[in-house]
Amino acid sequence: MAANGSRVLQCCAVAFIESINAESLNLTDAEFQRYMSGSHIPNEEAVERCHRYVTQMEELKTQHQRILDSASHLQQQMRLYQEMMEKEINDCLQRSPWNIHRDALQHNTQTE
Repeated sequence: MAANGSRVLQCCAVAFIESINAESLNLTDAEFQRYMSGSHIPNEEAVERCHRYVTQMEELKTQHQRILDSASHLQQQMRLYQEMMEKEINDCLQRSPWNIHRDALQHNTQTE
């Protein structure tokens, strides 16, 4: 599950980088082009904004990992519950296989 989570994060990171544009960074097209070409160095406010974005991404990564872990745990619990229910049903059928069928047959003949 962790490998899948890592691939999802990588995919999200790539999608995020590919979708960066002037509008998403609250920059004019000219400012964006200057930053992208390297002819302009970000001011302190821009660096702080980037730091906030990195912090947010780290928080999202942590939250995402928690969700993946919870989903994995839930899947495991569901498998265990299903196995337990199947065992109980099979045990019940082995203890009284004819009673269940006989009662159903009696019910069907009485309703006809």
